[in-house]
Amino acid sequence: MSLRLLLAPIPDHEPLIALAEADQARLAAMALARRRQFLAGRQLLVEAGISELVVDEQGKPHGSAGQPISLSHSRQFVAAVVGEASGLQLGLDVEQPRPRRALDALLARTLQVEANRWQQADDELRARLFYAGWTLREALAKADGRGLAWSLGAVAMSGDWLDSGALALTVRAPQPGAGAVWQLGDDLYMALAVVGDGPLPPCHWQQPPPWPPQLLWQGQWRGQL
Repeated sequence: MSLRLLLAPIPDHEPLIALAEADQARLAAMALARRRQFLAGRQLLVEAGISELVVDEQGKPHGSAGQPISLSHSRQFVAAVVGEASGLQLGLDVEQPRPRRALDALLARTLQVEANRWQQADDELRARLFYAGWTLREALAKADGRGLAWSLGAVAMSGDWLDSGALALTVRAPQPGAGAVWQLGDDLYMALAVVGDGPLPPCHWQQPPPWPPQLLWQGQWRGQL
């Protein structure tokens, strides 16, 4: 079992790809920017060999042969992960940092951190750790299928991150799983979560990104909630 990761900038035009009738109806109701995101994501799936999607009862997409899939976009980029047919559930999230005036308040609501330690970190380290934890939380929610409500507090910052800057995460999730977080250049973070018993399957870039991705964290967890 291996996973294919795809990443691409969202084009300034609408890619010409064949869509099922239901998808054509969805596309017609979208605003221009959302149309480009939607079509760019479908184009990545076509490049990965997925030409038809099936949506399950939880709203999660799969390939017609049962391949697990997850898509994400953030302003200028779209990303996809595709697995082989299996019982694994995938969640992918990409985030482009943006200035946030109330970062401490946002951290308190969305991630578990040691009390008052954020105030001791400089702005660069604070933003780096936040986006790494935030993208993993979003990926967890997608993989599990229960939405963001349960995942509040599911990701905790721990360890000697204030002094070393090294990312240390503790994950509390209702099912066993594994994940990874990458920083791609200065302006993009990507997290992958896999629900299933075992380590993270090998990840292969379907197309090399324009910069070498830096692996910030990789880990495995057991179901704890």
